[in-house]
Amino acid sequence: MKYPLTLHGMLKLCLLIFALTLSIDVWLQYAKHISICTTAACQVVGEYVRFGELMLIKAGAIFFWVLWLLVFFAGRYDKAWLWGLITLILMGALAFDGGLLGFQFVALREHCQLCVGVGIALFLLVTLFAWIRKSLLIFLLGIAVWCGGFAANSVLIFSTDLPALQETAFLSWPGERESASAKRVPRYHLFFSLSCGHCSKVIANLAVNKTDQVDWTFHIMDHRDADLQRLAHILASNQTSANPFLEILHWESEEKVPPIAIPDSLKDTIELAKTYFTRSGFRGVPTLIVDERPGVRVTLAGANNITLYLHQKGLLQQVIRFSGSVHKEEEDPLPADVTETK
Repeated sequence: MKYPLTLHGMLKLCLLIFALTLSIDVWLQYAKHISICTTAACQVVGEYVRFGELMLIKAGAIFFWVLWLLVFFAGRYDKAWLWGLITLILMGALAFDGGLLGFQFVALREHCQLCVGVGIALFLLVTLFAWIRKSLLIFLLGIAVWCGGFAANSVLIFSTDLPALQETAFLSWPGERESASAKRVPRYHLFFSLSCGHCSKVIANLAVNKTDQVDWTFHIMDHRDADLQRLAHILASNQTSANPFLEILHWESEEKVPPIAIPDSLKDTIELAKTYFTRSGFRGVPTLIVDERPGVRVTLAGANNITLYLHQKGLLQQVIRFSGSVHKEEEDPLPADVTETK
């Protein structure tokens, strides 16, 4: 029995494109330390993979290359066992993808673009494969297998325990205060990224003002090697105790960072910060959490809202006005998207 050449060729072409795409992503992560998927969701999802995000992408690339070879030989030799093996592997991949996306969408509430793209690719493959085999049952079986995997991870309850907010800070400033009454001063927790321009605006405003009358903790979202080197320099610098905001801006702007030993606890602290950030439902940096007084916590998102709040609280005596940012003293103390928890 001969199969339509155009459909078989389309199936091989799709497999080749998908295999090359994931292979390029693996190369980009090794050589350039970047990824095709630029969203934070991909990094968040990768933290829950036992063998790491990169190994998952490698496995995906290997899968598409192997499936391409099987389809190639099945088209040339037309062996029933080859077509059966392709069906078996494809159904297994659909079950795996459905389970992975079910965990992401329901448990993590994150949408990794690369994973969603692989899911779409698998649906396209099972459609073409069913068409080539002239079997509606194969297509329906593939849909059922995927939906079963998705539903299985959707109905399970996963742990939602949060680490303590203080445990997620890689740096505290100005440090331990001597008097017992000083422990009641407001505490400001800043979540930021070294590659976030909006974060830099907030930090720049804090760098040019006197802000040591309150306690600060710093929580970072970056985990790449170059970022860890910058963070290690910030922790080791003698200038950090005087003005950590200025020191963060300094090392953030350095293109080449001298090698330095990275504290063993730094990676663990960053993982805790990511876990806290994600499970708290936050979606972007900068985010500022303020413990104003016992029982009262204020959460702010976005550079403009944070800068406005800090200015109205008297922490920013002078405000650097960036293009497109306007801060008016007559506006309400708490913007619309600021939440206050008691």
